[in-house]
Amino acid sequence: MKKRVVEVKEKPIKRREKLSSNIKEDYEEQKKSGIFTNYYDFYKKHLKLPQIIFFIIMVIIFGIAISTYISNLNAQDYLEQVKKIAEGTEKVNVFSKMFVEKLPLVLLIIVSGFTPFVFLPVLGVVTGYLLASDIILMVYSVNNTHNLILMCVGSMMQLLGYSLAISMGIYWCRLATKRFRYSQSQGYSTLDIKRHYYELKEDKKKLKELDKKREEKYKKYEKLNVKIPYVTIFISFVISLIFVLLGTIIFYI
Repeated sequence: MKKRVVEVKEKPIKRREKLSSNIKEDYEEQKKSGIFTNYYDFYKKHLKLPQIIFFIIMVIIFGIAISTYISNLNAQDYLEQVKKIAEGTEKVNVFSKMFVEKLPLVLLIIVSGFTPFVFLPVLGVVTGYLLASDIILMVYSVNNTHNLILMCVGSMMQLLGYSLAISMGIYWCRLATKRFRYSQSQGYSTLDIKRHYYELKEDKKKLKELDKKREEKYKKYEKLNVKIPYVTIFISFVISLIFVLLGTIIFYI
C-alpha cells in the first residue's frame, strides 16, 4: 500500500517539473534573439491571417445580431420583453465585468486549445453575438448613460482581442494534435510484431526491409514531435487581454 501511495505522489511532481523545465527552456531560447522580436515574427507567420479571418467573421456575426435585434424590436411584444430584461439589469460594475467575466473568458479560449483534435477555441466567435446583446440591453437599460458609438468602438476592440485569443488557441490545438499523434506512434505496432516473427524465422532479408520501413516511419512521425511555445502563448494571452479590457472600459464609459 505504501508503494502505491509513493508512485501516485511522484507522477504529478514529475509532470510539474517537466512542464516547468519546458517553460524555462522555451524562455531561454526566446531570450537569446529577443522575446518580442520572436513573437512578432511568430505572429506574422502563424497568427496574423487567422486573426484577420476570425475578426471578420465575428464582426459579421456582430452586425447580423444587431440588425436582427433592430428588426425584431419593431414587434411590440419583443420590444416589451427586451425592456423588461433591461430594466431588471443592475448597473454594471466595470471592474467586476473586466476581471470576473472577461479575463476568465480570454483565458478559457486560449487554454481550451490544449485539447487535441477538438478545436474548442473556435467557439469564441460567439462573443460577437454576446457583445451585440450587451449593446441592445444597455440601450434600453434604465441606467443607460452610455454613448452608442463608444459601445461599438469598445466592441470592435474586444473582438480584436478575442480573435487573437482564438487564433492562438487553434494554433495550440494543432500542436497538441501533432504531439498526441507522435505519442501514439511510439507505442507497440504491427511492425514490432512482424519483426519478432522474422527474428524467430531468422529471415534476415525481411528484417532488413522491415528495419528500413521502421526508419522511414520514425522519420515521418519525428516531424510531429513539436514543442509547445509557452512564452508565446502567454504573450498572446496578455495582448488579447489588454485589447479586451480596454474595449470593456471604452464600452462602459
